[in-house]
Amino acid sequence: MDNKKLAGVFFAVILMAVLFVEGSILRALEECGYGMAELPKTTLVFLKISKGFTPDGHAEDGMVEFIGSSKDNYEEYFDKKGYRRMYSLDGVDHYGKTDGDDYDLAISCTEKNSWFAVYKISEDYPIEDFSSK
Repeated sequence: MDNKKLAGVFFAVILMAVLFVEGSILRALEECGYGMAELPKTTLVFLKISKGFTPDGHAEDGMVEFIGSSKDNYEEYFDKKGYRRMYSLDGVDHYGKTDGDDYDLAISCTEKNSWFAVYKISEDYPIEDFSSK
């Protein structure tokens, strides 16, 4: 096989793998009530380029949904940002400033799959605010 054919086969295999992953992520997003608009940012979360993002229009009861990592690694992330876990109650982790006694934000995981997880976080503390700190 010459180099052009070998490069073409390699490119085709890589393209098929990317399309499979993107299609699987999109299918999981649709099962969670999201769509194509969230696919690029969710892919960044899956590739660990982003810690998460808040989709439009998913807020209720002082909590807003965000799409984040399927690995539960936010305790260490919040600790680096100056928040420590104060307590956990009914699947909701409550975090507060490391120099205070009161909790400031709450976070809970509502859905999880192998590609990403959907969390709820206090509306006053969207996940995007932590990436800029």
